Amino acid sequence: MKVMIVEDDLLVRLGIKSMIAWAELGMEVVCEARDGAEALELFSVHLPDIALVDIGLPRMDGLEFIERVKHLRPDGEFIILTCNQDFELVRRALRLGVRDFFVKSTMEIEELQTMLLGLS
Repeated sequence: MKVMIVEDDLLVRLGIKSMIAWAELGMEVVCEARDGAEALELFSVHLPDIALVDIGLPRMDGLEFIERVKHLRPDGEFIILTCNQDFELVRRALRLGVRDFFVKSTMEIEELQTMLLGLS
């Protein structure tokens, strides 16, 4: 399965990429984006099975990104990673059919890995 990481914080992006045993899950990180506009371009090229997406991105927020690419991969899975716990954002994410919603400040990497394991 192909995975995309959309995160503007370099350390978070590197942490997710290095702390998860992607190959053991049968997954490969095929692309990374620092902002929503870059993510839009890369998504249409790679058509990942799974996208890990931050909401608070420069140039286009994560939810708008999902809205704009969902039709390219209707069976794709979108997982939100954010610092924002605003209920309205959670509702918007749910309406978009995101698979899960993780708050970065309280997220355990094992929790994310277990959820990804269920997708493989």
